[in-house]
This record gives sequence, structure tokens and C-alpha cells, in this order.
Amino acid sequence: MCNRVIGFYTSPNLKEWTHASNFTQPGLPGTQFECPNLVKFSVNRADSEDPTKYVLFISVNPGAPLGGSGTFYVVGTFNGSHFSSETPHETLYDFAKDNYASQWYSGIPEDEPPLSIGWASNWNYTQQVPTGPLEGWRGSMSLPKEHTLTKVDGSWVVTNQAFDDMASVREKPLKGKPSRNGDVTFNFKDVKSNAVSFDVKINGIPSSGATGQVYFNFTSSTSGEYVDGGLRLDTGFFWINRVGTHLFTQANSTGYWPVFNTTVKSFDNGKFTFSGVIDRSLLEVSLAEGIQTGTMSFYPTRPLDTLTVSGSDLSKKTSFRVKAWGLESGW
Repeated sequence: MCNRVIGFYTSPNLKEWTHASNFTQPGLPGTQFECPNLVKFSVNRADSEDPTKYVLFISVNPGAPLGGSGTFYVVGTFNGSHFSSETPHETLYDFAKDNYASQWYSGIPEDEPPLSIGWASNWNYTQQVPTGPLEGWRGSMSLPKEHTLTKVDGSWVVTNQAFDDMASVREKPLKGKPSRNGDVTFNFKDVKSNAVSFDVKINGIPSSGATGQVYFNFTSSTSGEYVDGGLRLDTGFFWINRVGTHLFTQANSTGYWPVFNTTVKSFDNGKFTFSGVIDRSLLEVSLAEGIQTGTMSFYPTRPLDTLTVSGSDLSKKTSFRVKAWGLESGW
């Protein structure tokens, strides 16, 4: 029977190892712990008297809160042999199902944010999803991310943002075509990589009585398949949805849920920003400068090549702006 603990070992030479301690905590989910990472963060003095905190990331499979595999973290202190958690409950690393077992880069200077990269799939279905016609393998890695540890509504949160804002692969901005009803459409058929990034900024959200929603839709001009998502301003409900793609569906695996969602607790002075990257068969979204993230794989029969961002039933003072860029191929 698995004890579900994380063991800490010390070594003077990386050859001989001595067991120093174990960590576990009541209520932590999962059947099996794996791929742990202990990461040191510098934190704001306004959030903590201690200028540094340690975050223990634990990946589990099976038994993750959303099914199959998943990752959560706890925040605390580390004295070189023992980790002590300050948080009574774990925090999910991602609100969707396809960000697992992130690994953290070594050798990062302490005055720079930690960096990681994850596996963008889930053990519920990773051995069933289609392979690429040329590559012959399943799944992919997430974007490389940079992170901070900050307090949000009194709780520690690890933020996730694309490393260097993808400056090294970002091409010229795509030209959006606005419509009379306020929709903005970007055609990216000519982007060779079939990968784009986008930013949406919403302004003028009322402090009370907000209405309407701002949402995005990636569509295939040949098959009509789509991936979409968006934000309801009255409830803070944010969703991403892959039900509109048909090469692999929930009928192929009961663990392949079509929709994922989270709740945005508040808007900063009537403003809210979300961004995303779509690349062949993967969508990654970042909310409020990385306070929350969602990673979702999807499998269309034909490439998605059109992005539309829309608003509906917004108050008169509420508006949104959207920018999009093609990305250079990583192949």
C-alpha cells in the first residue's frame, strides 16, 4: 500500500544518500505521489516577514482532483532536511486536465523568477489520443513558464506566465477585422506554424451589477470544428471548451472531459486581462497575469485557422481590446 509521502535525502557527493525526513499532510489527494519538486521563491516583504518561501509541487496519478493525473502544491519552509507546510490545503496548479509533472530549471539566478516546463497531457487518455501523421508520437510539452509566488486574497498563489512573453518566437501582430457588432476576427491561415498567441483586455467592468460576457472562438474554416472559452462578468465564471473538435472525443475516453472552468474572484479596478496560446492541438490560457492557468489538449480533423473574440450584453461602459500574433514554428 502506498504511504503517499515525499522523502527527503541528503548527500555530500550525489553518490551516497541518507534519508533525512518524510513529508505528508492530511487530506492531500491522489493514489500515488510522483515527480516532486521543491522550489525556492523570493517573496514580497508585504506578504511575508521571511524574504523567501519554498513551494513543494506534488504530481499524482491516479486520483487527481480532476481525474487521472494532476499537480498540486503546498507552501512552507525548508531547513535543508525538513519541509514544513504553512498551508492547510493544497492548491491545484492548473484548472484543466493537461498540465502535469512540471520540471524546474536549475541554475536560475536567485534574483530571477523560477522557470519550468510541463507535460501537456493526462494519463486518463494519453495512450489513446491520436498521434501526429509525421511525428508518430502522442502528446507534447507545455510552454516554458516563469513564476512568482504572491498572496491573493490572503492565500499563496504560484503565478504562471509564458517565458519572456514568447518574444523570441513572436512574429508581427496579426491584423484583426472588426465587425459592426464589435467582434474582432483574425485569419491565420498563412501562419505556417498554425500557432498564435492572443491577449484580451477588458475595461470598465462595473463594481456591481456587471453583465455580459467576453469570449473567444478558434474555428476551422474547412471542417467547422472549434475550441472556445471566455468570461462571464456577472459571476466571474471562466471556461475553456474542446467539445467542438471531433478526431478524439469523450466517446473515445470517459476521462476526456469536454469543458473546464474556474471562477475569477475579483476584478482589479474594473479591469481584467486574459491571454492564450494555441498550437496545433494544445490551448494554454492565463488569467489575470497568470494568477490562474488552464491547459487543454484537443484534436480536430482539420487545422483551426480563425480566431474571433466577441462580447455580448456588456454594459455601456464595458469594452474590450484584443491583439494576436503568429508564432514561429518550434519544429
